[in-house]
Amino acid sequence: MTGGKSKPRAVLEAEGTTNATRHAGKDLASGRKKLLAVPGYLPPVAKTFYKRVAEDALAMNISDRCDSSHIEYAAMLHYRLREANKILIREGVVITDEKGVKKRHPAALEAMQITAKLMSWFSEMGMTPSARAALGGGKLDPRTAKGADKDADLEAKVFGK
Repeated sequence: MTGGKSKPRAVLEAEGTTNATRHAGKDLASGRKKLLAVPGYLPPVAKTFYKRVAEDALAMNISDRCDSSHIEYAAMLHYRLREANKILIREGVVITDEKGVKKRHPAALEAMQITAKLMSWFSEMGMTPSARAALGGGKLDPRTAKGADKDADLEAKVFGK
């Protein structure tokens, strides 16, 4: 085993190094106060999602945890989920293969996987109630948030209801 004995928590607190965003008393978090630029290549649905998530991150004071690549990743997942759901609505969840065997549509599996990834992402970024409580993030007041009347809850955002 390499390395020495770890320092006691009291020493770490005195040095200001107990938080992942702090080092030797200096705050390394960005403290971002403006929205991140929306990548131009994103489809319109993904651009809208990107803007809303960036606004929510600023409103909850967690924009230092979200960089543009994180939000871009989630925006593209959101777009892919919407496309998979459109296919499922058009073709159905169950399809018949060339041998006449009924099976689950491949888009259904993709939709389930993307939903799990998005839920994980929202939790990691502190955009779910339990994650905000665990991370000590700001509270987003649904009555005053931009787009609150359009997005009553997370399910509506993810599935486009």
